[in-house]
Amino acid sequence: SAELVITPSYTGCIAFGQSATVATEGCGYNFGIFSAASSEISIFCPTGKAITANVPVGKCSLTFAAQTPTVNDFDTRNEGSGATRDILFTSTVTGIAFTKDGIGSVCGTSGNASYNGTVLMKGFSEASHLSQVGIWTE
Repeated sequence: SAELVITPSYTGCIAFGQSATVATEGCGYNFGIFSAASSEISIFCPTGKAITANVPVGKCSLTFAAQTPTVNDFDTRNEGSGATRDILFTSTVTGIAFTKDGIGSVCGTSGNASYNGTVLMKGFSEASHLSQVGIWTE
């Protein structure tokens, strides 16, 4: 089995068609690969922290606490070669519990969210991200 831990930062976010900010407060995602047919994504957070998506125009926010969503399906695939080798993650995750705060109706009500999408992970040899290096999964 293998594990990949990502602590993201978000910019340029849109939620419900409105500009939004996302604060991770040290939270992140744990991608566990147990076998070719078994994987799991979970959200981890420091004690008392959570991921919060704030929608100022909508006067509301969504809070995602540490959890393991009910349906986890993701695949990894190596792309490119040599120094431009990357890892493509394709995910379908449902049952991501959240709570809604605030008076605005644009955020709906508390419940469960889903995520469907891809993330392309690239490796770099330094913090300035000028010199790409190949990364891969086996």
